[in-house]
Amino acid sequence: MYELFEAQPGSQKGLRKSAQPLTFTLCVENKVEPFKQIEGAVLESISTSEATYVDVGDKNELLKIKGCSLDFDLGQLVVENSFIVVSPKQENIAVQQLVGLKVKSAHSTNEELRIIFEFGVYISVSMKDKDYVGPEAASYSPKQGNIIVFN
Repeated sequence: MYELFEAQPGSQKGLRKSAQPLTFTLCVENKVEPFKQIEGAVLESISTSEATYVDVGDKNELLKIKGCSLDFDLGQLVVENSFIVVSPKQENIAVQQLVGLKVKSAHSTNEELRIIFEFGVYISVSMKDKDYVGPEAASYSPKQGNIIVFN
């Protein structure tokens, strides 16, 4: 989804007669992708995960990534980028405290993957370029259906 903004100066005061009014169009990408496959899932457990990738650089070194695996009753979400748990009441909540909660909604943007649980608590996985540690930010493997990669 793109939002189109058109701007023109509000006042011509102070301009020379030969000066032309400034007109420009700014196109801003504001894309929100729903992540419906995880909605309604209950978080059953959390563990660490490891992935090994062959580096695409000249040296072909192995890249070992430690991540976090969130196991839901409907599938598994493996997070490789940094993430935070956010409480609507600004409380400090550890990710382990989310076990047993149901996902109310989820979506991704260019900036984050957000999974919103009951009571408004959510996990925000960074999708910013500077936060990538491997080739993908996260991946979801449903018990039925296709794997979804967030990158």
